[in-house]
Amino acid sequence: FNFLLKGNVHVAEPQESYASNSLVKGFLEGYLTMDTIAALNFGLVIATTITGLGISRKSDVMKYTVMTGIFAGLILAGVYLILAYMGMSSSGVFPIQENGAWTLRCIVHQLFGDTGAILLAAIFTLACLTTCVGLITSISQYFSTLTSRLSYRQLVLLIAGFSFVVCNQGLNVILSISVPVLDAIYPISIMLIVLGLCDTKLGHIPFIYPCTIGSVGFISVIYAAENIGLDLGVLSPIFHSLPLYSAGLGWTVIAVLVMVVCILTFRFLPARSEIQS
Repeated sequence: FNFLLKGNVHVAEPQESYASNSLVKGFLEGYLTMDTIAALNFGLVIATTITGLGISRKSDVMKYTVMTGIFAGLILAGVYLILAYMGMSSSGVFPIQENGAWTLRCIVHQLFGDTGAILLAAIFTLACLTTCVGLITSISQYFSTLTSRLSYRQLVLLIAGFSFVVCNQGLNVILSISVPVLDAIYPISIMLIVLGLCDTKLGHIPFIYPCTIGSVGFISVIYAAENIGLDLGVLSPIFHSLPLYSAGLGWTVIAVLVMVVCILTFRFLPARSEIQS
C-alpha cells in the first residue's frame, strides 16, 4: 500500500494474537460487526422491498436480492479495508489504544483536529441511528404481539431507555457483554445462512437443520462459556481435543461432520420413501 502515500509508513509489530494466526483472529473479530446476524433480518426486508416494487417472480426476487447483497458487500469490504489500512499506517504513530474506536478518534483528531472529532461523532450517530430505529421498532412490534402487558409504545421506551443506559457505560463494557453472546450465537447465524443457501439440495432432509444447528450451538455456547472463565472440569480437555476448537472454529468441524452424517443417514435410511412422501 506504500505506493498510495508519499514517503514511507512506519508499521509497528503486530500484537501477539495477530502475529501467529491473523486470518482466524480477524474472522473471529468480525463477529463484532454483527453483519451476519443483521443479514438474517435485513435480507427479508430487502426481499420484501423488491416484491413491493412489482417484482413477483421468485427467481427475479432472488436475483435482485443477491445483486443487492453483492453490491453492499463490496462497499463494506472497501470500508473495512480502508479502516484496516488506517489502523496499520497509524500503528507507528499512536500507542495501542484500548479499543478501535479510540484508535480512529486519534487518527481523525491528528488529521482534522477538534473539528474532525465532532465530524466523526456525527458520522457515527447518523450511521447507527437508522440501525437503532429499525431494531427497536421491529423488536417492539414483535414482542407486542406476544404479550398484552406492555404496549408497543411502552416497549419502545423500555428498550430505548435500557440501550441508553448500557451505551453510556463505554465501549469496553459493551464489548465485555456482547463478545460472549456473539461467540455463542454467531456460528448459529452462519450455519443458518449456509443451510439456507443449500436448501434446494439439502432441504428435503427433515433432520439436517435441527441436528446441525443444535450441535453447532452446543459447541459455540461451550466455547463462549470457557472464554468468560467458566470451569468445565474434566470436560474441558475433551472439547479442546476437537480440531480448531482452541482457535475458536471447532464448530466448523462439527457442522461439516453432522451434515455429512445427516446426508448419509438419510440416503441409507430404510424408511426414506415414507419421509419423502
